[in-house]
Parts: sequence; structure tokens; C-alpha cells
Amino acid sequence: MTVTLADSVLQDARHQLHVALDMGIGKKGLVIAKSVSGIVSRLADSTFLKEHGFERMGYLAPQGADMAECPSVTYLARPDPETIRQIADHVTSMEAGSGSATHSEVSDKRFYLFCIPAATLLCRQILEDRGILANVEVHDLEIDFVPLESDLLSMEIPSLSRLLVSRDVTPLRQLAHGLIALESSLGAVASVRGRGPLAQAFVDVYSQVAANHNQPRPASSSTSLILLDRTVDLVTPLMTPMTYASLIETFRDVQCGFVDVEAQGTGTAGGGRTRKFKLSRDEDAVYAQLADLNFATVGPTLQKLAVSLKAQADERHTADTISAINKFVDKLPEIQKMQEALPIHIGLAESISASVDEDFNRVLEAEQSLVSDGSLDPDFIEELILRSYDLHVVFALICLACLTGSVKEKQLEGWQREMILSYGNHAYLVWTRLEAAGILRAAARPRGSWAAVRESLHLVVPEVPVVDPTDAAYTFSGYAPLSVRVVEEYLGAGRASSAAAGGAGSNVSNMAAAMLPGFGASPKSSTDDPLLRLLPGPLIELGPQPPAGAPVLVAFLGGVTMAEVSALRLLAKQTRRSITVLATDVVSAKRLVNSFAP
Repeated sequence: MTVTLADSVLQDARHQLHVALDMGIGKKGLVIAKSVSGIVSRLADSTFLKEHGFERMGYLAPQGADMAECPSVTYLARPDPETIRQIADHVTSMEAGSGSATHSEVSDKRFYLFCIPAATLLCRQILEDRGILANVEVHDLEIDFVPLESDLLSMEIPSLSRLLVSRDVTPLRQLAHGLIALESSLGAVASVRGRGPLAQAFVDVYSQVAANHNQPRPASSSTSLILLDRTVDLVTPLMTPMTYASLIETFRDVQCGFVDVEAQGTGTAGGGRTRKFKLSRDEDAVYAQLADLNFATVGPTLQKLAVSLKAQADERHTADTISAINKFVDKLPEIQKMQEALPIHIGLAESISASVDEDFNRVLEAEQSLVSDGSLDPDFIEELILRSYDLHVVFALICLACLTGSVKEKQLEGWQREMILSYGNHAYLVWTRLEAAGILRAAARPRGSWAAVRESLHLVVPEVPVVDPTDAAYTFSGYAPLSVRVVEEYLGAGRASSAAAGGAGSNVSNMAAAMLPGFGASPKSSTDDPLLRLLPGPLIELGPQPPAGAPVLVAFLGGVTMAEVSALRLLAKQTRRSITVLATDVVSAKRLVNSFAP
């Protein structure tokens, strides 16, 4: 059995967690911060935790998990200040003898804090200021990537606002550490391509991390790395995607690939008790067939699956030979897993269908108008604001209007006043942070530039087929993600590449040269890469052109949408390449906007 890159990452992460959880003696308690609960669930189940001696487990909360009877308490958390302060409160309360613990039990307690992926100086300073650093062993838990799928590795760190507003490159540093760890298995990356300020920042950070890395650099491989700077394509994550996996992300609170479903097995999370359901193409044969489909085809596919499963289950009645019975028994575990998963996905699909109402379709129509011809109905935005419609939807539409050059400064000022009246000061704070990030402002892109980019990279495909799709535009029912078009160009499968090879299309490309967002004009280069004429900002071009069929790592700096992942899977199939996505996190319009909330 071939060990995939995701398998290798998963094994390493589980080993790291295994070593961490082995610390402590006696009756042990485990406190997990909710920000890492999904990661822990991906790597270990309750049986795994109990095998390491944990008799009490709970989530970190202001009121605190009851660990009074546990001599050893282990905390798993991100090293963000608010979380560390909560941990400090929890430790302090137990040291003070709160709850039912006796004084001797409290004095014998041992505390272990494991920070994912690494503890910071600020983390230790907070514990020292609270007077408990001497009593808490602080360790790094170096889990850089979590395999959400065999072709999707995510750090699960919301990063765009940190990168653009706080100018904090910590997510890029962790990505660099993760890439170096991957290279120990893959071999050194042979070539790097990318464009944009975050791509350049990553290359700089990677150089620093690699220089301080103690291990010898592995031999070179044929693997290439494409850096996708989210600031080069902010339009895609603000659009409403149309694949099954991406719509689950849009309408449900998916954490590290887990979604809440009813405990009884239906997909609707309202009403009764809920449980976590793992979304995994690798482990769920039903989801494997649904995840990348345009939602218009999900219903018929579910019907076919139901009929097929019934027919397979009915084979037990016709198995009249030893060979036929053995064949059915071999298939039985998979049939049972699919029978369990099918009603869950039917419920999820029904909940999505229920959310696709008139307002949803009007928002979708407004988005498509903005990207296809730059037209905007200001009255529709004002109507949504006056109705106090979902804040993230309104912000996403206004940001799209800015990024497509469809709004003037005076209009923005009016919307800002109306939003403060309708939503309160929270909307103003989000507005100012989106403005500071360069996303929400009238000059986000010069007038007319979006049309040039759209035409050059063929971003709008009006009659795209959604059954047996052949174009990435199926993921948004007519809009092709700019990021995926960039990857197509780098792999020689895009329209701009074809036009450049034929000597055509240069006028439009040249017009688009200085029009995409960036922090400077396109640098001059002797390369024939057509993206030079389309994407301004620092150019990353290291190593030779990747050979045909060579594996590719596509790193999204600032988050990836599930629709983009689906589109890249289609591209991998078409180009017969292995394409693995590395991402700081998985984003949607709601997550992106909410990440800018203070």
C-alpha cells in the first residue's frame, strides 16, 4: 500500500500528540481549547485518549473544566493571549484549592501546557505575570498541517486579517516550517512560482527558517510549488460557491472538517441532540461522490446512490453459492458505512436546499452581475442594510463592488453611515479593518481593470456544463476562480498561455498588466510567462520550469475555499498531475468577513 503525503503528515502529527499525551502520571485530566478541538478530533478519538490515561476530559471555558481529582492536568491550545489567560485562570483556581480538592491534592498537581504549533514568549510572559510559570511545564506541539483530505493540508489558522491588518507573518512562518517538514518526505522543491506581496513575504520567511534548520537539506525532487497570494484574488472567497462541499461550508459551521448533524442521523442540526460528523472523501464513499459536484446535480446523484445501495443490499437474497455469499460479505462493511452516511448527506442537502431562498438567489444574481459586467444595483445593497440582513453577506457584496471597480467613494460613505445605524458600532469596526486591509475602498481596483482581467483569463463562462464539467467555472456556476486560472497558466493549461504561444491576445494582457491589486508595478523579466502581463507585485520565479506530469504543491497564503479545491481536482485530472493543496486555513465569505471582527 502506497503511503501518501497526507498519510505521512497524519502519522507524524499523531506521533507528536502521542508523545505529548504520555506526560503526566496517575489519574490525568485533559483540557482542550475549542480552537484546537477539531485538530485533536482529527488525530485522536476518545479511545486513544483513554489509552494514555486520561480519565477526565473537557473543553476550556470561562467557568473551567472540573479537574480537581486529577493529579496531572494537560492543556492543548493555541498560544493566543486570551486562551493562555483562560488557562492561567484555570490553573490558579485549582492551586487555590477551588472545588472539592484538598490542599495536599492541589499542591501535588502537575500542569502541562502544549501549544500548537509552538509556544511564544508572550505566552510564557502571561504565565509568569500570573505567578504560575514555575508550576506549568510549557511545551511545543509541532503540528503544522492537518490533513483534511488526501490532497488538502490545512494549518487551520485564520490568517488573512493577521497578515493584512496586523502585518503578523506568523502564519507564513508556520507554513514555512510545515513545507520544510514535507520536503523531508518529498525531497526539496525543485521550482517555485508565484506573485504578490504575501508570496514574496513567504519566500523571505522560508529562507530565514531554512537557514536556521539544523537538518541537512534533502535531495531535490521534481515537485514544484505554486504560491497563491490571497491578495491577488480576493474576489473568489467573497463569491457564493456552488459545489456541495463549499455550500456546507457556507451554511454550516464546519470546524476542521467536522459538521454538526442530528444524533439520530439526519443532516438538520436543529431540534434534538447533535453529534460531530466527519466530512472526508477518503473515509466516506458517499461524500467522495458528492463533494465536488455542482449542487444542481447533487439531488439526482443522491437518488442514484440510494437505488444502487438498495440493489447491493438486496444481493444477499440472490447469493446462492459460497462464492457469491463470500463476495457479498466482503462488500458488506462498505455497504453498511454508505447506508449510515447516505441519510446524513440527504439531510445536509435538504438543509442547503431550504436555505436557497429568494434572498439567496438575489444575492447570487448581484454577485454574478458584479463579476460579469461590473453592474451594481445600489438600491439592493441599501435594502439589505435596512433589513439588517446577514452582515457578512452585505460586507461581501460591498467588497466585491470595490474589487470590481463598481462603486464610488461617495456611495461607500453613504453605505457606511447606513450600516452603523442598522448594525451598530460592530459594523464600523469591521469596516475600518477591511478598509485597512485594502479590501473595502473605492480605489481597491482602478475603474475598467476588472474587465481586462476577466477577459484575459476568461473568468466568466456563461454556459458552463455542470454535469461532467470540463471548466473550473462549474464551481461557481459560471465564474472561474482567478486563483485556479493562475495555476492553469503556470502549468501551461490556461488560455493566456495558449494565446501567448500563438502570438495573440497581447493587447488585452498588456492593458491588464498594471490593473490587478498589488504593491508595485510588474518587474521586468526575460521570462515568457504570460502572467507577467497580468499579475503585478513581486514576481517569484525560482528554479526551472516544472516538467510535464510532475507533482505540484499549491500553497494558498490567506486561505482556500472548498470550491477552489474542487476546481484544482478537476485540473489535476485534466493535466494528469498530482496536485496537493497547502493552506493557512479553509475560508468562505462568512469566515473571511468575520475574521476582520475585532
